[in-house]
Amino acid sequence: MNNINERLKYLRKNILKISQEELAEKLNVSRSNIGNIETGRIALTERNITIICNEFNINEEWLRNEKGNIFKNNSQSLDNKLKNLGLDEFGANIAKSYLSLDDFEKKAVQKFISNMLKKQDNIYNLNTNSSTVKIVARGEGVTEISQEEFDRITKDAIKLDPKDYDKYF
Repeated sequence: MNNINERLKYLRKNILKISQEELAEKLNVSRSNIGNIETGRIALTERNITIICNEFNINEEWLRNEKGNIFKNNSQSLDNKLKNLGLDEFGANIAKSYLSLDDFEKKAVQKFISNMLKKQDNIYNLNTNSSTVKIVARGEGVTEISQEEFDRITKDAIKLDPKDYDKYF
């Protein structure tokens, strides 16, 4: 790669695997501006070089001159780190999307997931470490009964998959 523009395009597409739109959001510029930078029609500004290097842990010397490792401190790519954690492509995309959020957006996602898990726990909690089972009756609140009573009541019942819950209630 002969110039910084080509390296930026390579970095975006092949290493970070993000769209021009996603990079544009990080740099607070338009998508067409990214396209113009990648094709060499306009120069990559010092401000944008700094943001790219800080936001994505990129070695500035590599971005400017293709010297050294792509990532700072010989760190492995985010994709490799996520793969080493055992995430498939779907899980890795979720993790990368989450990491790209600002603090306010991350707190909103955290709150949403916490609420979703609380609702799921309230609706489908069959706590095997306890001798009681929580039952949620729509509009009636939560009732706890013994595991034995639950087993007696549900002995011949058809168990619903949680994803089908809304079909029946």
